[in-house]
Amino acid sequence: MANALCKALRIDKNLADMWMTEFPKKWDTIVRATDLLLKYSVDPEILVAVESDWRERDWRGQKGQYPTAMQLVEHCLVYRKRLQDGRDALSGPDRIPWWQKAGLSVEECDAVIWKAEAARDPEFGKLVWEYFGEANF
Repeated sequence: MANALCKALRIDKNLADMWMTEFPKKWDTIVRATDLLLKYSVDPEILVAVESDWRERDWRGQKGQYPTAMQLVEHCLVYRKRLQDGRDALSGPDRIPWWQKAGLSVEECDAVIWKAEAARDPEFGKLVWEYFGEANF
């Protein structure tokens, strides 16, 4: 996890090694951030996506600044919550297509759409009739 965090923060191995030996307080921040990521079961694969999202959504990221380790951890949890909320919204009952709610089959839905299009544009209606012939519109 520490490797994934360093990669997302764009900290190369030489810099990480130097922090471990010369600046232990800086390295302790990475260790604490790693512990928090593990505590909250954050998947290491999403760290790069989170860093990219931070650049788009956070005002510091929009100015071109890199996140600190703790900022990235915080944004990870916010990002994961936003992803889960999106999944919940997509799987909710309000995401059922209107034609399924109405009890229509796919073919019946097509017929409704073709009729509406033919009523809107008579030329289109003629083309549909020529193409589908005696389809059940």
